Amino acid sequence: MVRENSGPARRGVSRGDGGVLYNGRVAKLHQFNFSYQTDEDRLLLRVNTHDGAEIRLWLTRRVSRLLWELLVRRLETAPEVASQATPQAKRSVVAFKRQAAVSSANFKKSYEAQPKALPLGEAPLLIAKLRAATVTPGTHVLTFVPKTGKEVSLSLSEDAILTFLHLFGQIVKKARWGLAFDLEDKTMPALAPHQLM
Repeated sequence: MVRENSGPARRGVSRGDGGVLYNGRVAKLHQFNFSYQTDEDRLLLRVNTHDGAEIRLWLTRRVSRLLWELLVRRLETAPEVASQATPQAKRSVVAFKRQAAVSSANFKKSYEAQPKALPLGEAPLLIAKLRAATVTPGTHVLTFVPKTGKEVSLSLSEDAILTFLHLFGQIVKKARWGLAFDLEDKTMPALAPHQLM
């Protein structure tokens, strides 16, 4: 059983611009939600689909750090970001895009915590690895690879990634892991490509 301990457990964000792939099935993304579980010292990521299924994923501190870096790198591939001459200009464009995406996201709707189905089980999958790919300009696929069990992939627009990172940064701050997750942060150390897998 998963117990909510800290974080925005009652609120989720609705983003109608994404998909979820699990068990060979594709479903439309409805909401996602983060909470910090103090007894596990992990983040719980819950993803709802439009048909009422919920996927539960455990994210450790290590995986959370890799996830942040992986998603920020996806954002940096956007032409309006990549074309900027300096890292500061790139950060400014990403910050502007984040503000626009967050202002259009629906944070008012409560997270639907009573799923109709838990297709991967009640216990969250412990994520061990991550993969990301750009499938079309502005659409990215993020694959969560568990230690055991089946992979889960999220297809996310850039706006969905920016909203995801907004919530993710807030919950990581509450976890007090000492990670500086800010899209404008100049001090975040870069990870070598081999550290992402």
